[in-house]
Amino acid sequence: PGDSLVETENQGTIPMKELQLGDRIQTASGKFEPVYSFGHYGPDQMGEFVRFILSTGDTLELSASHMVFIAGQSYPIPASMVKPEDVLQTTATATAAFVQDIVRITKSQGVYAPFTTSGTLVVNGVICSSFIYPLETYYSNWFGWSMHALAHRWERWHRWYYYLFQSMEESYTKEGLSTWVAPYYEALLQNNTVMMIYMGVQVILPDLVVILAAAAFVRWQRRRHRKTLG
Repeated sequence: PGDSLVETENQGTIPMKELQLGDRIQTASGKFEPVYSFGHYGPDQMGEFVRFILSTGDTLELSASHMVFIAGQSYPIPASMVKPEDVLQTTATATAAFVQDIVRITKSQGVYAPFTTSGTLVVNGVICSSFIYPLETYYSNWFGWSMHALAHRWERWHRWYYYLFQSMEESYTKEGLSTWVAPYYEALLQNNTVMMIYMGVQVILPDLVVILAAAAFVRWQRRRHRKTLG
């Protein structure tokens, strides 16, 4: 929600509702990275959230599908799956945040999903994913990829566009979804199996192109070498 706090490089701690494209915010590594997109940007929307009461005295509110990192796990899970006594991951200098209590449904103004280059951000001292997991059935991984890693690799096309053009402009649907994300999100909800396969192809395609190009180059070099010897 809009009153959640993030740490910025130049402005200190600010509420999420003041965050803008291009601001550099703290991420899981402790370093600051630019917000190159908002997967969801709804400053006037009333959202439903899960509220975590933490041992640090802080609270954290996330939508049920937004992913958060749990201590002892390398991949995040949806907020709806967090249990009391779980320990939420924090930055290296922060105190461990035990979940003391959970309020399953609260309503607050503002719905935001900042995308950073690493796909992580620190909200109220807790390390969160930039991404959500919108499917009803939870899969911890897909052919060895965690859902966070899959989403992050799929988003690299968008990141490359940002790196190339340093674009600070973005448009959103009436629901507040980035027009980069909306078509895939909606298709995923309608036919999740097909969309997961399609996203998987998008994830591995750049690597496959590099491998094929490298193989072609090696073959060319061998042929050239044989011609030289002959």
